[in-house]
Amino acid sequence: MTQLINVALPTVTRAAGSKYAFDQLEVNGPALVEVGVVQASKVASRLQSALAAAKKRNPELKARKFKVRVFMHEGQESVGVWRTE
Repeated sequence: MTQLINVALPTVTRAAGSKYAFDQLEVNGPALVEVGVVQASKVASRLQSALAAAKKRNPELKARKFKVRVFMHEGQESVGVWRTE
């Protein structure tokens, strides 16, 4: 049974960081790679969205250029992020 109760609306808590270390990528350096993904297009989209959000939060990342690509690595479909500038 549902009841009407006076309860305050809980605040939303959100971590202000990214689980991806985009700030550690160097030009022509190692890439950030997710290996053996099930749906590469969805992972690429998620990485692109995370990168856009990280650029909004971190002013140092705004001037940097990144590329997200789907590729085969040791017979598994993988998604990588490279810093190009």
